[in-house]
Amino acid sequence: MRLLLLVLLFVSPAAHAGLSPIFDGRTLAGWEGDPTIWRVEDAVLVAGRPDEVQPYNDFLCTLKEYGDFDLQLEYSRGGGNGGVQFHSQRVPASHEMLGFQADFAKGIDGFLYDESRRKVFLAQPDEPTIAKLGLREWNRYHIRAEGSRIRLWVNGVMTVDYVETDGKIPMRGKIGLQLHKGAKVIRYRNLWIEELGAAAATVKNSGSGAALFDGRTLAGWHYQDEADLGSATQSTDGRYSAKEGVLTVNPEDKAKGPHLRQLWTTREFARDFVLSLDFRAGVDADSGIFIRGNQLQCRDFAVAGPPKYKALKSYRPQDWNRIEIVVTGTSARCTLNGEVMEAAFKVPANGPIGLEADRGTMEYRNLSLKEIP
Repeated sequence: MRLLLLVLLFVSPAAHAGLSPIFDGRTLAGWEGDPTIWRVEDAVLVAGRPDEVQPYNDFLCTLKEYGDFDLQLEYSRGGGNGGVQFHSQRVPASHEMLGFQADFAKGIDGFLYDESRRKVFLAQPDEPTIAKLGLREWNRYHIRAEGSRIRLWVNGVMTVDYVETDGKIPMRGKIGLQLHKGAKVIRYRNLWIEELGAAAATVKNSGSGAALFDGRTLAGWHYQDEADLGSATQSTDGRYSAKEGVLTVNPEDKAKGPHLRQLWTTREFARDFVLSLDFRAGVDADSGIFIRGNQLQCRDFAVAGPPKYKALKSYRPQDWNRIEIVVTGTSARCTLNGEVMEAAFKVPANGPIGLEADRGTMEYRNLSLKEIP
């Protein structure tokens, strides 16, 4: 049974679309640190001893350096203190690391700290946000670094959205796991990463169809009362923007236009087809995918529903999810991460593909459509 669990945890990339493991669940391969402090137990990275208080900060860090990335992992701190270093380096002749840290300890889960450099909290959540974290034995950390922007989530709740303004601060470095001075045992598991930047700017299209979005511009898309947006990277009202492989639905600016805005492909589709895309919803975000004009709800289902979709077991809040829509005649079969959303969703015989801007931030990527002969 234990072997089966290991296989499910570490050899199932379908459950982590776009992500790759950086811990193999068995060894410290790809990492360096003190083996008398760090060890692997039952697919978990364990630091410290239950009968010993750690006398100094210690870190296990990757051999590889990372620039822009999306990192997800789980941590268990008990009553201790730990953290996840990134864009960091080891301090010579020291146990310390220098760089950004996604911190965790009693009262500071989800705080962003500058370890061994400015030695201050750079950003932290307010009390109402802290109250929503739902802390338990194992907690999920989500760290996304893009250029100078750093975002942190704990258990799906965003705690930090920080932009580094000091141009001298490196935005590349190693990832490290901390056992803080005074702690006893800290545990980490299920570490997955996706490298962003240049790689993300390339539209991933593995022969599944023609890309509807080129990853850089809004070419082939328009508002119904306007022309093709062509080489523009955002719509006239700013509700839609394209950058590094992601088409983002941005929150509304009431001074710039109507609340609801739909962006449509300039092309219409009458033949049967398979439409595939990834989406990531901000908390309580509300968008939608129009199939020849009829709307399939695309939201932060865990919060925004509707009830039928809120019950979906495969939905991953504030993470990338995969939707596939197979249209046959005037019926569409729609799945979320392989789980059926709609077995026979009624659609018109002809029409464009559309996206809706309603509430919050929604991100889309890898939009492709393959017509069926």
